[in-house]
Amino acid sequence: MILVLVVLFPPHNVAKERALVVVTLSCLTLTIFAACYLSALSPCSEASHTLSQTFAVLSAVVVVVAFAPQLYETWRTRGAGSLSSLYYLIQSIGTALVVVLQLVALRDSILVWGPNSISMAMQGGIFSMLCYYRRCAGRCSGGTTGTDPLLVVQDSAQAATSVNDGRWERVD
Repeated sequence: MILVLVVLFPPHNVAKERALVVVTLSCLTLTIFAACYLSALSPCSEASHTLSQTFAVLSAVVVVVAFAPQLYETWRTRGAGSLSSLYYLIQSIGTALVVVLQLVALRDSILVWGPNSISMAMQGGIFSMLCYYRRCAGRCSGGTTGTDPLLVVQDSAQAATSVNDGRWERVD
């Protein structure tokens, strides 16, 4: 439903993005139908296990496809832009906890915890780069003392300042 809502409003209501939503929803529907059909036809069969292993491998590929552009763009631009460090920190910790649960408590195979491990590593990489580039940006530009604005909220007075000789000065 969210995908449909996204393409109803500008700037995403173009033919290319609407077609991408149709393809995505069609693939999702076919995947769910195939899994339900095979499970109802022959539960716990070799074909069901093969399909579940295929889904596990595909989920790892999807994780890489989902996070790789952000990881690359953050590295390429050497900046964090408007990404939330707090989001990536919480997401990385949550994914790490899921991996520990799957490994230790549930003793699942690599096909279960592998995609989550890849996701955790990529999210942790993005979080690490966010912190590094935000810390480095202050030192490299000669501006701030290199504080990491993980949870810093700027007020309007701070937003109206500029860096001059390594000191914060108000711009009037």
